[in-house]
Amino acid sequence: MPESTTIDVASGGLLESRDSADLQIAVIHRSRYDDWTLPKGHLEAGETIEQAAIREVEEETGCRGEIIEIVPPIAYLVNGQPKIVVFYRMRLVERGEFTPDDEVSSVEWMKPAEALERLTHRVECNLVAGAYSL
Repeated sequence: MPESTTIDVASGGLLESRDSADLQIAVIHRSRYDDWTLPKGHLEAGETIEQAAIREVEEETGCRGEIIEIVPPIAYLVNGQPKIVVFYRMRLVERGEFTPDDEVSSVEWMKPAEALERLTHRVECNLVAGAYSL
């Protein structure tokens, strides 16, 4: 019988800002991995997936978001272990101050089509393309 596999569950957000007619989403740069990605992270003890998504987006962008809708989750392997990340589209409620730290070095706002060019991981590109019909 095969060993049981633990599935790592995380959540995150497609944080949206609308300036006039332009829709932009927040994309973060992580120095440790030198990648461009969407804000996401692990659930803390006692947190719901939704609460974790809102907290992670705020921690990683400095901005507060409000959930609009869920989008299809993504799944991939990390060191051979499955990871599932549940994402939500979020409306920007309050643009706060971003402070770089050891996890996130910068945040950039860009149109979803521009994010497809910047995001490092194909699975996140597919998520953005599906969420915005690109």
